[in-house]
This record gives sequence, structure tokens and C-alpha cells, in this order.
Amino acid sequence: MTDTAYRDDIVFYGSRVAAGDLDRDAAVEQLVEVSAHRLSQRDARQLIDTWQGYLTPNRPPAPARSALLRRLFTRRTTNPKGTTTR
Repeated sequence: MTDTAYRDDIVFYGSRVAAGDLDRDAAVEQLVEVSAHRLSQRDARQLIDTWQGYLTPNRPPAPARSALLRRLFTRRTTNPKGTTTR
């Protein structure tokens, strides 16, 4: 739904509404305008209401988690113990 380019705009307008500096309807209109009308009114309203979720950046998984996932989803190269077939 949203691109990373909109992240800053969502946080900006959401924080302005939360601080009381900007009316919610005006912020929705401006967010739709900034997105070149790629966002609908309803989507912009929802994004303004949930702006705090866009404060944390998208991060890759932690190295320990990556190693665990790699082990879980790697195909076995040896036969299970005590068998001659897979």
C-alpha cells in the first residue's frame, strides 16, 4: 500500500495531527496531494491514524535469526541416522 518514500510524509502529518498543529481532515487532504493521488482518502485517513507504526525502520533479520532460518529451510545433504535412504 505505501512506499518507503511516503514514510516521512506519513510520520510528518501524523505527528502534526497528534500534536494538535494540524486538523486531521487537512492532513488527510495534504497526504493525498503529496502522494499525487495514489492514496485514497480512506487509506490516507488510516495512515494518519497509525503513523507511529512507521517510526521504526525496516530492518533485516538479526544474524542469529537468519542462521536459524537457514538451518530450518536447508535441505539435508546426509541420510538420517540409521538409514540408507532419505
